[in-house]
Amino acid sequence: MVPTVPVTIFMTATMTATLDTNILVYAADVRDTAKRDASARMLTALTQLGGRIGVQAVSEFHAALRKKLKRPVWEASQAARNILVSFPTFAYVEADVARALTEAATGRFSYWDALLLSAAERHGIRHFITEGMGDGMRLGAIEVVAAFNDGQVSPRAAAVLGIK
Repeated sequence: MVPTVPVTIFMTATMTATLDTNILVYAADVRDTAKRDASARMLTALTQLGGRIGVQAVSEFHAALRKKLKRPVWEASQAARNILVSFPTFAYVEADVARALTEAATGRFSYWDALLLSAAERHGIRHFITEGMGDGMRLGAIEVVAAFNDGQVSPRAAAVLGIK
């Protein structure tokens, strides 16, 4: 279950951000309470702003709960379903796969990261909040934003998500 943490939102513009799989996993991981709480704040903010989550991230979240956190299949499945009903989603298409293959060949991004970035960009998302890629990297119009700073929501992620 993803914990709920109170968060103050001051942004009213159309949401153009999404969260990477690792943020979803931290929100469910009881081992690192600082990152768990920071991730929960980001999820709450994204929900309040009407942000979207990639179906690829939901699938990866399920896999991480099973393999990394050793959760039972029923619990991992329910947690993934909770994400699906809490957020509008976006998915990749063949053109995103082709682009991801090209990006992976250059070495700038892994195939899976490029696939998620490409699909997000095609859906109008402009900020991709993650722990796993370099802050400020770009794929077309989408920019990677570091999620954390010393275990807390980074100032850039807070600004993008409107967290005060």
